Amino acid sequence: LLYTVMSFNTKSGRLRSGLRAVWVLTVIWVELGTFRFALRDCYWPDTRQPHIPDSRIVRILVIADPQIINRHSYPERGPLLSALSQIMVDLNLRKSWNSAFLRLQPDVVVVLGDMMDNGRASMSDSDYEAYYARYRSIFSMGDAPVPTYYIPGNHDVGLGYATWSLEAGARYASHFGPRNYRRTIGNHTLVFIDAPGLVEEDMSRARRGHGYDGWSGDAHGPVEFVKQTASIGPLGPVVLFTHIPLARP
Repeated sequence: LLYTVMSFNTKSGRLRSGLRAVWVLTVIWVELGTFRFALRDCYWPDTRQPHIPDSRIVRILVIADPQIINRHSYPERGPLLSALSQIMVDLNLRKSWNSAFLRLQPDVVVVLGDMMDNGRASMSDSDYEAYYARYRSIFSMGDAPVPTYYIPGNHDVGLGYATWSLEAGARYASHFGPRNYRRTIGNHTLVFIDAPGLVEEDMSRARRGHGYDGWSGDAHGPVEFVKQTASIGPLGPVVLFTHIPLARP
């Protein structure tokens, strides 16, 4: 009987140890491995191209809508659940970003707007600075930063008739840069468009009864910028970046 009990305890101990090992490996996989596994087939296409003397291929990593949340993102949640949601979302965004950035090692990063879920909302300057600091911490590039270009999304500067902060546009400009601009990278011209502003201008055009051909656009707005860009002449291959699709099926 004693041998039977000892044998049973030994088997039970092995089973518990095995289950613990499976649990630990599962946690490691879910927390770390799955992010890298998702990128297993993601590679730069130029790795299969023949070598071209005196050429430089620029690798651009494009990300969109990270929308880091704050305590106002889900007002129906209580303070504890809201804080927990923020911690978990930040953690998963950071792991996704680190996996992509470290594996792909891009030369340039383009962010297609909606960096912060409530960047357009009314808040104090100190709250906005803390919010922005969280964004920078999540998408840190460590000691090897690369050029990063942003365009505004509706969560950054607002869109439509809702009441957003009057400081949203100025805050975006001071922290992320201009809303309409172009840059030459490699032998391509990258054109960055303020899509929320373009929608606002189009609604303004429609209210005033103007057609597209006769509409010159608002001063320093996206329509004026596009017309100026078109008047420059040949720009080489052009890549247009916008937060909102310019056409929908």
